[in-house]
Amino acid sequence: MVAQNPFLGPQWEPIAKVIASLLERSKSGGNFQIQTYGKRYGASPYTSPYLQGRWDIGIFEIELSSNLHLVPQLTDYEREVLEFYGWDNPDVSPEEYRQNHAGNPNYTRYFTPEYSTEEIAELVLTTLVTVHKITEDDFWGVSTKATADLVDSMGLLGRLKYSDGNPNRVIFALPGHHKDRIEK
Repeated sequence: MVAQNPFLGPQWEPIAKVIASLLERSKSGGNFQIQTYGKRYGASPYTSPYLQGRWDIGIFEIELSSNLHLVPQLTDYEREVLEFYGWDNPDVSPEEYRQNHAGNPNYTRYFTPEYSTEEIAELVLTTLVTVHKITEDDFWGVSTKATADLVDSMGLLGRLKYSDGNPNRVIFALPGHHKDRIEK
């Protein structure tokens, strides 16, 4: 699927497999979280896109960060593409959310059990690549050291070495990228 996707290709298969595995794992409880570190966004976790999700009564809900967090913000065209891909608009604007209005500030998409975790991973990646302009040179982070150890054990991504900005070693790169920063 991912290898034949005209927006992705085989180079995206490792992260697609990791995302699908984390989605599958979250079915038994808990949340799913991935933070990108996109060059377009200064490679910062505070301004780059993230996604989070959870299974609830057989439906998987994924949230994708909105203009509340993104710098630079999404353009009108990019927001239209999100809608075309089936993402629901945020309930509240960034300004309303900052003023403590109730509602979800993120884009959301709901998946029924008919969708495989592989299909969900492909849609998420297609969105991040085509809308958010995440590239093969960008980084991927998970929320905990335990999750990072699980991802590392899959042998699909390169785990970045310890650094002040990565003390728990939870950040990864696609294979073949950033070899000087990857653990051996």
